[in-house]
Amino acid sequence: MWRPQKLPATLTLAWERPFAMGEVRLTFDTFTRVYTDMPFESGKRAAPQCVSVFNVVALRDGVAVKTIRVEGNYHRVVSLDMAGAEADALAITLEQTCEPGHLPGVYDVRVLLK
Repeated sequence: MWRPQKLPATLTLAWERPFAMGEVRLTFDTFTRVYTDMPFESGKRAAPQCVSVFNVVALRDGVAVKTIRVEGNYHRVVSLDMAGAEADALAITLEQTCEPGHLPGVYDVRVLLK
């Protein structure tokens, strides 16, 4: 798991050569350590450390070819359509969590081919 020390923070994945991206799936940390803090038990919509605002940018030779900005997220797993992006890198910038003062975590990043 990747866990930044402060926000905003950027995770960048790079490949040797460009390829046609299809879907990008992100899995965020939403597990709190005490069951009473879990959203179902506490009456909250999302875990406090869940990423609520983030950007995903497909890059080719360092130039953005497609950008998706998400605001108001409360899901653990997010699927984004990056179809049409021929890229050799992917930059994921985490900006905000559901509750201020909590640090997020990224469990998994999957880039599916078109």
